[in-house]
Amino acid sequence: MRRNGLKFLIGAIVIVLALMTLNRFALGRLRTVYAPFAVERAQWFDALGQLHEFFAYAKQWRNLTEENQILKEQIQRHQSSTAALEALRYDNDLLRRALALKPLARSNPIPAGIFNISMTPDGYAALINQGKEAGIRPGAIAVSPEGVLIGVVAEVFGNSSHLTLVSDPSFKATVRVLGGQTSGIVRGALVDGMVVDLIVQSDRISEGDTLVSSGNDMIPSGLVLGTVSHVEANDTELFKKVKVKPAAEFINSRVLIINL
Repeated sequence: MRRNGLKFLIGAIVIVLALMTLNRFALGRLRTVYAPFAVERAQWFDALGQLHEFFAYAKQWRNLTEENQILKEQIQRHQSSTAALEALRYDNDLLRRALALKPLARSNPIPAGIFNISMTPDGYAALINQGKEAGIRPGAIAVSPEGVLIGVVAEVFGNSSHLTLVSDPSFKATVRVLGGQTSGIVRGALVDGMVVDLIVQSDRISEGDTLVSSGNDMIPSGLVLGTVSHVEANDTELFKKVKVKPAAEFINSRVLIINL
């Protein structure tokens, strides 16, 4: 009986050892067969992960691009608002300075900007960005905020006007020497600036004298036209030859239009 039990125990141990050996062999074969598929599946999972990460970065980049565009638009709107505010402040400053000028104290000046200047042998002219809609009429004068005469409105359009500048040959105005009694008629002389006619030999006028409008024509008195740059006296002639350097500086693109 004991021998039978011992045989049974030994047989059971052999069977267990055989099963363990077979299990290891079988698992090894399974790993050998299915391992490539596992590696390939891992590679696919890795590729999918990288693709998902790429799309995540692309989405983030698109969001950053959209935010950057929104920021640019906000900056542009701010700059536009700032520019408009500065333009209003500048126009208000022009009007305040115009009201301080006695010749313009009772007028209603219209701020305008010069956007084109033509200086050719045929004449000196400019275009401004205000016209009929702003209330400008032909014959109006253009002055600087400092009271310098720039020119006269020759033609008026809907939203623009054509100026004849003081150096144009068609421009004429009555003038006098500031602080003196001498008077005459100034006219445009293109590259020579302006000249003054009707200054007799006995009239007192010197280089450096300032000429202002006398008000004996349609132009209000007291507006600065320029400085005497040359005086030529000749006893054999009735009038002196007087040249004037215009005070108008066309680099300053802002003017005030005064309807007369």
